[in-house]
Amino acid sequence: MPALTWTNRWTARRAQPNSWEDSDLLQQVQLGNETALTQVYRRLERPLYRFAYAMTGSSAMAEEAVQETFLRLIRQPGGLDPAKGSIESYLYGILRNVTRQALRSQFVALDEDYDEPAGSVDDPLVALDRSQANARLGEAILALPGHYREVLVLCDLEEWSYESVAATLGCPVGTVRSRLNRARGLLRNRLKEVL
Repeated sequence: MPALTWTNRWTARRAQPNSWEDSDLLQQVQLGNETALTQVYRRLERPLYRFAYAMTGSSAMAEEAVQETFLRLIRQPGGLDPAKGSIESYLYGILRNVTRQALRSQFVALDEDYDEPAGSVDDPLVALDRSQANARLGEAILALPGHYREVLVLCDLEEWSYESVAATLGCPVGTVRSRLNRARGLLRNRLKEVL
């Protein structure tokens, strides 16, 4: 029996967390493995933040939504079902609900704290034009109904496949395509009005 324990420790020590497949990672998260949770956080925190920011328009609300998403994962790891999809889809599902609750509870104005990295543009006039264009685009995206905004953000900004978006949103691929088409049309019309 001690040799078996030694072998298990050696195998566990040799297994690199970064080499875990999604199914193994999912299992480790469900077991409460901190290394697995850290890996999931490092891999998905920024994409989740971008999605939350695009949905709310507020960096503070986006940060809180991402934090709440990971807290829910930690509190209820048993909610993960590998048969229903990836851990990424599961977290986006939680984040969708969290951002919807946050938006219901208060009116959100576009957050102006989101700037481009320093030194990305040398000409101040070009930087100002780009900043104003980004602000208009952000306002137009925020003005879209939530179900169109979700699809637009996931497909066009996050570059997810239709199948992944459909699995995350729990709807058919055809619905994703039609919502995306409608969202693009609404966005185009809003931007024409502004410009």
